[in-house]
Amino acid sequence: VASALGCTSRGPEVVRAGATAFAARARRALLQAWSKLQTFAVVLLQLVLVPCYIGHLVVCLLCGPVLHISQHARASMANANMPLTLVMQLFIGYVHLWGVAFLE
Repeated sequence: VASALGCTSRGPEVVRAGATAFAARARRALLQAWSKLQTFAVVLLQLVLVPCYIGHLVVCLLCGPVLHISQHARASMANANMPLTLVMQLFIGYVHLWGVAFLE
């Protein structure tokens, strides 16, 4: 009846255009979230995990000859207070990295 009177319905076109716009915004938001997650992962890796790993290696390698404690004793002390151990390893890793940087 509406088409016989000369009225055309644009409802499906409007819904399709709205869905396309929503999909584009959702895709853009998803890409931005993925980019922020990648940036966070890189920052975490460079500023926390690598220095912690270097600090862990330094502590493990110095246990026997310098600190005169066994690896088992070191591991049990580390397991007793994990947050303190991680902060200590982070500090030792940064000190080692800055020391190497100044020696170069």
